[in-house]
Amino acid sequence: MLRATVESFVDPAVYYNRREKKGSEAELGYFLAHGSRVVPLEVTAGATGSLKALHHFMHRRQLLLAVRINADPISVTPVEMRLNGGDMARYTLLSIPFYLTGQVRHLLPEL
Repeated sequence: MLRATVESFVDPAVYYNRREKKGSEAELGYFLAHGSRVVPLEVTAGATGSLKALHHFMHRRQLLLAVRINADPISVTPVEMRLNGGDMARYTLLSIPFYLTGQVRHLLPEL
């Protein structure tokens, strides 16, 4: 569905991130290029999740906006999460339900 959100003349590309730290299984879902920004997308099967990989990625890259696609209703939430080691991850999280995945690019300009 994410690949279908780009114009038909654009070669759709889907990117992902995997943390290479020894013993880490943390993986972050997908990324969208939105203007000059990179927006990480976390897709979760259930309504909730720890989002640990997302918090670490957002802190490490100092990004301000992320998207979660899951079963929750649409919401915008400021996130302030203390990571192992005491660092803080601070960003805005847009949560959208699965059925709005095709509209994610239209929802981002509002944030």
